[in-house]
Amino acid sequence: MDLMILILPLFAVLASACALSQVTDLNSGLGYTMADVNKVFRKKCRVYVAKGSFTDEDIPENAMEVLGLYDPEDTPPGSFIPLGRLNEEMGKISWEQEKIPIDFGTIPGKTTITAEMKSIMCTPEMVDWVDGATAKGELSFLFVPDGDEGKTFLAISGVNIVTKGEMSLKGDLAVVTFEIEEKTDYLTTKLLFDQFEEES
Repeated sequence: MDLMILILPLFAVLASACALSQVTDLNSGLGYTMADVNKVFRKKCRVYVAKGSFTDEDIPENAMEVLGLYDPEDTPPGSFIPLGRLNEEMGKISWEQEKIPIDFGTIPGKTTITAEMKSIMCTPEMVDWVDGATAKGELSFLFVPDGDEGKTFLAISGVNIVTKGEMSLKGDLAVVTFEIEEKTDYLTTKLLFDQFEEES
């Protein structure tokens, strides 16, 4: 009898551990999907650029801090400067995690993030930069949809431009296409995305 008293609670614990539960995390812990990210490009976007990559201290926690990344009126002014504009649906970001085969299946490997910015209408001040050597270093890009007022934070951090399309001049402006492809151990160190409530 004493043995049964000990065994029955053990069966109850095992049954509880194996019980069904609903899958609630559908995005591998990211909290967003490719569709969520690419909704940003349904509007016209201003594109900003900075040298280097984001640190933890650079990542905004509210809409005002997003504005502070590129607002020249801030003190100190934001690190990002205007690169140009994208028309609707002219930007795209995607990612894919490689699968490394092992004896009994596969294990996750590095994630490749790919970004394309088609026909960026660059500001006159950035025409020489786009065509120069500085644009080949490690850069970060910030995408700001028209009328967003900081509610959307979408950035690509610490990447290199792998291809740069033919630049064409339209008056004082330049039109260029950038493509980025970067491998990373952790997607969230390269792709930064968050959405904030409108502040009252």
